[in-house]
Amino acid sequence: GSSKFQDPLSREDSFVQLLAEMTRIQVPLLGCVEGSVWGAATDICACCDCLVGTPTASFAITPAKIGLPYNASGMSHFVQVMPLHVVKWMFFSGEPISAEEALRVGFLNEVVPAEQLTEKIEDMALIIASRAPLVVSLLKKQILCIASTPNMAPEVFEELHEMRRQTWNSNDMEEGIQAFFSKRKPVFRGD
Repeated sequence: GSSKFQDPLSREDSFVQLLAEMTRIQVPLLGCVEGSVWGAATDICACCDCLVGTPTASFAITPAKIGLPYNASGMSHFVQVMPLHVVKWMFFSGEPISAEEALRVGFLNEVVPAEQLTEKIEDMALIIASRAPLVVSLLKKQILCIASTPNMAPEVFEELHEMRRQTWNSNDMEEGIQAFFSKRKPVFRGD
């Protein structure tokens, strides 16, 4: 099928550029989460250098649930911060993980009561700010370089991009979006 939807996650997309900039900024980015985080917002969380949540926090990536392809650069953010089997489950199932599970697998640094969230993130910021700024910037860059997967071979990137394009133009994607807005379960056929 030919999708009437435009792929929002090309390399030129402003959201994709925002995520790339989050990883390039020299100072550590601290994030805090209260409540459910879904889709692209979970990708923003994955790009934070440290993340604190409340007991109500949960995280879900839902492309398979609604038939949307996900770009490889976005997926790499998760592979860099969580065990591979957790990433696979989150992407394949679209089911959320709880704050407790996110803490256990290292996605969250800490879980604190909601009334302590601001204080905790401010304390973390003050600790980092009291450290040698040049060293902190170097450490962030080194950690990201070491954690990053080696650059994909061009032919692998092209193969993934073509598969993503085919998925984007599939009947399943249209069915997933229609089902989502109709608040019904999608009926995927693999075409």
